[in-house]
Amino acid sequence: FFVAGAFRAADGDERIAVESPYDGTTWASVPAGIAAVVDDAVAAARAAFEGPWGDTSPSDRRETLTQIAGVVDAHAEELAELDSPRDRTATYHPNNSEL
Repeated sequence: FFVAGAFRAADGDERIAVESPYDGTTWASVPAGIAAVVDDAVAAARAAFEGPWGDTSPSDRRETLTQIAGVVDAHAEELAELDSPRDRTATYHPNNSEL
């Protein structure tokens, strides 16, 4: 888990299966979250919003998020490859609403 700017190990061994939306097969598993991790994440989000980000004007936030979206868009194909299962059943197609 990534909470408050740092990776945090899962507490316990419980895992949740990640299924392909294409065919329903399980292709990975992730650690199951626990209430303490969720509570810490919510507290970190609240603290972040009560800090500089919360004091930022909506137009400045929009500008920042638009810049981030531009970087994501510029690397969309690479991100799609990283996010696809190893068999590469999913590929990036600009403006494809089915992906």
